[in-house]
Amino acid sequence: MHKQSPLLAIFGIIIFLIELASSEYFKSSALAQSDFRIAQAEGTLIANRRYGVHRNRRIPIPRGEGDANNEIPYIISPRTTLVLGGNQLIQWNDVSQGSQNYDLAVLDITNDLNKITIWNSIYERDEVCINQVCSITLSDSLNLSSGRSYLVKVVSDDGEFDKSPGISFSLINSEEDALVIDERIAIEAQSLSANATALMIADLYVQHDLFSEALQVLEKVPESQRTAKTNLEIARSYQRIGLVNTAAIFYGTALELATDELDDKAAADAKLGLGLISFSLRERQEALNYLTEAKDTYRQLGDLYFLGETLFALRDATRAIGKLEEADQLLQEAKSVYKALIFELDNTNTDPKSIAEAYSNLGDVYSLLGEQSEAINSYETAMNIYIELGDTETAIEFEEIILDIQSES
Repeated sequence: MHKQSPLLAIFGIIIFLIELASSEYFKSSALAQSDFRIAQAEGTLIANRRYGVHRNRRIPIPRGEGDANNEIPYIISPRTTLVLGGNQLIQWNDVSQGSQNYDLAVLDITNDLNKITIWNSIYERDEVCINQVCSITLSDSLNLSSGRSYLVKVVSDDGEFDKSPGISFSLINSEEDALVIDERIAIEAQSLSANATALMIADLYVQHDLFSEALQVLEKVPESQRTAKTNLEIARSYQRIGLVNTAAIFYGTALELATDELDDKAAADAKLGLGLISFSLRERQEALNYLTEAKDTYRQLGDLYFLGETLFALRDATRAIGKLEEADQLLQEAKSVYKALIFELDNTNTDPKSIAEAYSNLGDVYSLLGEQSEAINSYETAMNIYIELGDTETAIEFEEIILDIQSES
């Protein structure tokens, strides 16, 4: 059991139980549909998705053009990801005006002042491109090394290439590589449906920051067989690597399928994704509409995790249009949600990382509200959980956050 700070223990046991008795979040019998449980329809655990901040948080807003300009041969894979050893699938956008040839290179960019080309070749467009996507597979003769940073660079005939920041990739370490492969084999041995198998393997890959590998697995499911959840995960995969316009297409497909399948949860997830993308593209009112609809559905379902995430996103969108008081009210609501979530998780057989993430989120709320002492207590609880789990890297991240707050107080 994790170590809880005295302040949070007092809140959680004395004061919060009073709030909890009348809380609307516990009136719904749909709590069993929470994303911290097994999604029975697809047979896959979809908790602990790594969205960016604090390793397991919301999908970050991308920097650079990404897939906004079809005149650029932007990189699709590998992009902003770890990769497994062995053959590497290289994919990029086929520019809309056409390029007869593409000049490809893989660079070692570990030392920014001394970038080294480790492989280079020129390909004719007709040999490698179909349906606006170009693909080649490189053998493991690249001799990639874990701990180093690499970049795929594709140059079109007119000299255009992807200049987006943060699109490098790295090789996963050999021990983690072996662990992932063993777990993947175990999943494949279960003889589940194509959708369920793809979702479980993709979730495994995401847990190890293998974002491009996850996308490749999901896109192997035939389009006619994909469910709303499969399209959701494809959308999330594109969003994680910064290709938000492509992600929006798959979110739209997921929303249509979720409506047909009467899957309110998947519909809300699609609206949350579309809301985040609309906000990143500065389409403020559209973002507010999608996020508000997602929030209302999550509340009805009793899905506390994604309700909290949506309240965070709504808070950002509301502040962006100058409604500061309303934004603070959304944070207060998020605080109640995360307290309720922690109470639920503490009383179920839940993965400790999920509990740590909930405390991390609560700490973020306290920090944004200026309640720094409470924020520190929440972050310390999360940090202690990671220490108990032996995850010193994440524990150090929280220690640095705590020290930053203390230095500013």
